[in-house]
Amino acid sequence: MPRSRRTQTSTKPDEIAWQTESLRVTAFPIAGATVVPNLWKEITGNDPAEIVKQPPPMQSFEAGPFSTGRVSVGYQPGRIELVLMPLMPLAPDQINLSAEQLRQRHIGDFGLAMDNVLPTARKMFRPDMVMQRLAIGVVLLHPVESPEDGYKVLRSILPLARVIPEAGRDFSCQLNVPITLSVTGIPDIQINRLLKWNAGRVQLLNMVGGAGASTQIVGGAEFNVVRVEMDINTQADLAFALSPQNILEVIDHLAAQARAIAANGGWFPE
Repeated sequence: MPRSRRTQTSTKPDEIAWQTESLRVTAFPIAGATVVPNLWKEITGNDPAEIVKQPPPMQSFEAGPFSTGRVSVGYQPGRIELVLMPLMPLAPDQINLSAEQLRQRHIGDFGLAMDNVLPTARKMFRPDMVMQRLAIGVVLLHPVESPEDGYKVLRSILPLARVIPEAGRDFSCQLNVPITLSVTGIPDIQINRLLKWNAGRVQLLNMVGGAGASTQIVGGAEFNVVRVEMDINTQADLAFALSPQNILEVIDHLAAQARAIAANGGWFPE
């Protein structure tokens, strides 16, 4: 049976308009140090909507609406972190939204999300901080009409995926291609570029409950996506602590790598 025109076409990697499921900036202090980031209000200019405060090193965070999503800033033993994610789960009266509307429960365009988060994340660090390791994590989504369309996108991104049989399902692939960069006072830092690709179906879950009633998780609409997870991070065994200047320089380098990967269709740029 001849294939339709739609099934014969495939998305070119550089034409993929990636949407952002989440975006985080993580910092790991030197061993044994307890580090607390700046307050949410100092970082965003507004009061947080959620506060969980415990004495260090117990986990604490502040969070609130930011841009098209929600930003949390917090610390736990061995790390501080800023995370941009979609808004909280849908309210009970939103459960019956169409699948097209539910698709918008991501943060939006990746480039814009990075433009909004990066200046904010830099404010998380105080001038007296030093760090042992830094990371930027990104989860990108590309909605597709069907599982078959998802695998066509994967084949366009990944050289090794081009041999996946037409009937193939449940594909997942992970690869790290390190590079080196230089910052002030440190000539060579290894940067891990760990990427993971998969295609599948996403179901949005909604929390239903209220005063006097137990909270329940209710399944919402499902849709097909291609998903790319990035973890761009400095080497774990770096011999020198990163100074405040180094921290900002490295974050800019990590963000540039994430942007380049997204612009290259979710594959390592040359």
